[in-house]
Amino acid sequence: MQRQDALCGVPCALCTPQKGFQQKKDTTFFFSCRENAYGGRLCEKVTNSPMAASRPPSCKNSNRQARLAAGGYWGLVAVGEPFRLLFPLGVLAGSVGVLLWPLYVWQVTETYPAVGHARVMVEGFLSCFVVGFLGTALPRLIGVPRLTLIETLGLAAGLVGIVGLQAAGRTLWGDVLFLAVLGAFVCVLGARSFLRKDVPPPAFVLVLLGVTSALLGVAIQIVLQVAPLVVSGFWVQMGRLLLYQGYILLPVMGVGAFLLPRFFGLSSGQNFPESEGLPPGWLARAGFALVCGGVVLGSFVLEAMGELRWGFALRAIGVFTYLIREIPFYRAETGGGSLGLALRVALVAIPLGFAIMAVWPESALSFLHVVYISGFSLRHPDLWGKRMT
Repeated sequence: MQRQDALCGVPCALCTPQKGFQQKKDTTFFFSCRENAYGGRLCEKVTNSPMAASRPPSCKNSNRQARLAAGGYWGLVAVGEPFRLLFPLGVLAGSVGVLLWPLYVWQVTETYPAVGHARVMVEGFLSCFVVGFLGTALPRLIGVPRLTLIETLGLAAGLVGIVGLQAAGRTLWGDVLFLAVLGAFVCVLGARSFLRKDVPPPAFVLVLLGVTSALLGVAIQIVLQVAPLVVSGFWVQMGRLLLYQGYILLPVMGVGAFLLPRFFGLSSGQNFPESEGLPPGWLARAGFALVCGGVVLGSFVLEAMGELRWGFALRAIGVFTYLIREIPFYRAETGGGSLGLALRVALVAIPLGFAIMAVWPESALSFLHVVYISGFSLRHPDLWGKRMT
């Protein structure tokens, strides 16, 4: 029986192979049909090599009609897809963060931008991807109402304000606004969680740890600026590590474990039947994620205590252990174009970067930038953005 899209009447690819699609040898194609936000259905073509996956014509047709029915771009944002607004804002925020350095060299600005650059990149650039992805994906995963347009615009305005304050050297007020925006985002999702119809993937335990790290880390930074004599040297360093590394590293591990196996055509240990209670096996996966996350946090403690080599080494072990178990990409077929290469580089770069820091701790800051560029920043737009469309 043919199933037709509710919006444009085009036969659904789940039941009707599309004219012009030829299956390659040794490649398994299957179609999935998902309900979209407007009451219609969208079709997706998936292969055992998801790098090369593309939508059939019916999907493009229905998606175009869906955009029109929802009022175009802003309609899509309004029905619970905040990533469409926040991802481009993230790119602009990253450009601002990088631009601070040449502006200082050209003597346009007088303040050395070390702190401002770091804050813009973490609290602005990377936060746009964290909030955009979680704000879009998490409500779908647990079956709760999606973010409204007002909520999305409020978060976007807050993130723009953070970038502006940090770029202008108003570090304290930028940190306060970041604490407020991230806290509000947690409250918005937390309130919805009481209505959930499903449990999140167990790897999202790491996402929760990462967001908690950011809140604690920025709170320490605020106290440090208001009452510097109250904060010991240990907590100064701990706050920086939680904000600059824990906030990004832990969610990247968790989201990567959930999404990356699909890109590499591997079975995912994060898929469980829909259930309001915890399905069998969920606690074991979540426990493993929690242990690896605890190892990463423990490495921060060692580094804050001055044990740099041991801290970096433990961090590399924790990240490597988790990624190699949850994303055994070495089993996947080679290929996948630039996206496949980018993901492999990111997976190798993160634990390898920390391992190199353990060998040469005196150059840790330089190698940390390599981890940010080739690991964290590379995976956000490529990995998170591709799964939203």
